[in-house]
Amino acid sequence: MTHSIENIFGYVICYVIFVATMVTFKKGVVPAVNYLGILSYPLYLVHQDLGLIGIELLKPEIVHLVAALLVVVLAVALAAVVQFITVWLTAVLRRDWSFKAVR
Repeated sequence: MTHSIENIFGYVICYVIFVATMVTFKKGVVPAVNYLGILSYPLYLVHQDLGLIGIELLKPEIVHLVAALLVVVLAVALAAVVQFITVWLTAVLRRDWSFKAVR
């Protein structure tokens, strides 16, 4: 992996955003930030495939930057759906089946 000035600039921006967020928001104080933290794993699961496919499908129709922003919004929405299904399914499974440790 080669490091270009664009990559280094991107890393610096991400680090600055991370530090600013950690300094500004205390844990548990802002519900929207907490929810984005909860969505981070489902977003990790869906972002690459959805992003690549979405940008390629939308790129001919609209500006590349607009396509990328639209795909980001769609990825976060899909992550919220995945999180909702996971919480619901976990509750259903725990209610319907009792999992007991076998000794």
